[in-house]
Amino acid sequence: MTMIMAIKGSAQIDLTLTTKFHCCTRAVRKAFILDDHSKDDPDKIDRRKWIEDRILFLTTVFAIDVCAYAVMSNHYHVILDVHKSNSDVWSPLEVITRWHKIYKGTELSRSYLKGKNLSDEKPEVTLTFVRPRSERPSETQK
Repeated sequence: MTMIMAIKGSAQIDLTLTTKFHCCTRAVRKAFILDDHSKDDPDKIDRRKWIEDRILFLTTVFAIDVCAYAVMSNHYHVILDVHKSNSDVWSPLEVITRWHKIYKGTELSRSYLKGKNLSDEKPEVTLTFVRPRSERPSETQK
């Protein structure tokens, strides 16, 4: 039996070929994202609204547009348009600020945002994850 290993995103996606992507996610173990109750259930409506709001919020964080989406009881679909040219001009400060809209960040990234004076090597460590992949030492050595 052949094992299929995960493939890193940079090997799967080539933005020179297309910037539009269909993404789908499903609930695990045959669970439902939305309860399988009547359509008038307020909890079901609130959960659907939360998912829709979250999808649309992520367009303010990442360089993407949502072309279309559909939220069903056990999965959802989104069609995304990626705008790499937008993110290419973001400063490290903007990248970290956007990242912190959805994640807590690291101690170093939080210190960087607060404007604390970091040691000579710490800013390099902090900013490593905001550089384009092609400029990262780990990516160019492969």
